[in-house]
Amino acid sequence: MIRHLIFDLDGTLADTVLATVPAMAKAAPRHGLPPLPAEAVRRAVGIANPVFYHALYPAIDPARVRAFGEDVDRLEEACIRRLGEGVLFPGVRALLEALAAMGVMLHIASTGSPAHVDAVLCSAGILPLFDDVCCGEPAKEAMVRRLVGKGEPQAWAMVGDHQKDRDAAHANGILALGAGFGYVPIAERAQFDRVFDTPSALVLWVVRQRGAAAGAGKAHV
Repeated sequence: MIRHLIFDLDGTLADTVLATVPAMAKAAPRHGLPPLPAEAVRRAVGIANPVFYHALYPAIDPARVRAFGEDVDRLEEACIRRLGEGVLFPGVRALLEALAAMGVMLHIASTGSPAHVDAVLCSAGILPLFDDVCCGEPAKEAMVRRLVGKGEPQAWAMVGDHQKDRDAAHANGILALGAGFGYVPIAERAQFDRVFDTPSALVLWVVRQRGAAAGAGKAHV
């Protein structure tokens, strides 16, 4: 029975490109950098800072890119706070509320900085729905290991949109679920144990998993 779900944040619960793209567009001219298309930024989501910015501008002086990244971080946080709940993918708040109402324990494992994660969760008003928030580390596998260490692996699953989410889940012996309503690339869908195209489909799957486990338990009474 699924009792715990670990969620990635950017590209899984939150459409943070809505904030990152305008922040980068505003900051780029200040630092003499060329603007980037939104799709290039979206593909890089999931790479931890500051590597994220260096991956987007690999040929630019690292010190300049670092200053640009710090500028973007400030602008992005302000944009996230203006977006409020609008930073979430449609249906995500209802997803989290439905899972919490079922008694599923919810957790965050994000390589985003504490300031970034706090801005998203607090601005969207969903922080109280989570039992644990792990963030600010480049190695997601270690964060997931600490969380799963609190219980039996078969009771856990990870929901993400990136290869590192899948790898962190599998390295810890838990299911890797793809947020098809988020940024999961088409080419990587088959690498997840299961992909959900809508938040409601994920809720239904959890309901069925828990129902099947309850039924099996009754059959052995």
